[in-house]
Amino acid sequence: MIPNFALDNMVEKHLTLLAERGAKEWATNSDNYRNWEQRKRKWKTTASDRVKKSKKQPPPPPPMAVTAAEPFAAVLPFIYDEDPFDEDYVDDSGESDGDVIPIELLMPPDAANNATRRRRRRRRRTNT
Repeated sequence: MIPNFALDNMVEKHLTLLAERGAKEWATNSDNYRNWEQRKRKWKTTASDRVKKSKKQPPPPPPMAVTAAEPFAAVLPFIYDEDPFDEDYVDDSGESDGDVIPIELLMPPDAANNATRRRRRRRRRTNT
């Protein structure tokens, strides 16, 4: 624990002012003041003991340097496996996409008809 001389000085001045202003519990011959003096002396002796003990301890070891075991480089693929524009892509995962359900079956009847009509209109526009 590092001694705080400013705080110690401030407490002493505060107790002196209390005694000067007539606080009987902090007069120089009161029990509170004697108890405080005793605790202060005890703290100072234990503080000096702590300083002596800290000087006797060996210094801590220096921090270890951290180095990589082997040099490495992150290699990122230029074309990802899932790239839809890769003409050489072969799905070797063994998973299938499942059955393809026409969108008309997923929509209510009116919406399916509307979607079909829209597709037909687009085809006509692009073909002409």
